[in-house]
Amino acid sequence: MRLLFVVDPICPECLRGLADMGDDVLAKLPKDARIKAYVVHDPVIGGTDKDIPAAAELLHTTIARHYWEPTGDYGRQMSQALSLLHGTKPVYAWDVWMIYPPNAVWSLKDPPQPAFLMHQRPGLDNAKFPPLDSKVFFAKVNAMLAANPR
Repeated sequence: MRLLFVVDPICPECLRGLADMGDDVLAKLPKDARIKAYVVHDPVIGGTDKDIPAAAELLHTTIARHYWEPTGDYGRQMSQALSLLHGTKPVYAWDVWMIYPPNAVWSLKDPPQPAFLMHQRPGLDNAKFPPLDSKVFFAKVNAMLAANPR
């Protein structure tokens, strides 16, 4: 199973989300080689690669790998692949939190659809993509772990 978080390393909402995910999800997960966490840091509101270490400390874990994506292309690609829309207008993919099943295949063209996605973006369809609640996210991770025993 893979957890993917897309954030700006200085965005206050993103940092609050990272802190909640660190406390309510990553710190409580079993030490399990089946779980990988990835954080893609995007400079949406001006964060830089120098801001990543401080943001990474909020997760309280060594299982998360952090990546810097300075161009913004990743957020646009994820927005399109995930159909993140406000009405018919695309919503840039940042401050989004995803769970991918262990069998998800990443092609060179587009990422697969996550099994579950939460966000902190105004204007998204909350029925399709619920707002971030780290406790609900943790419950979804646990349910997927239980459904996919070793």
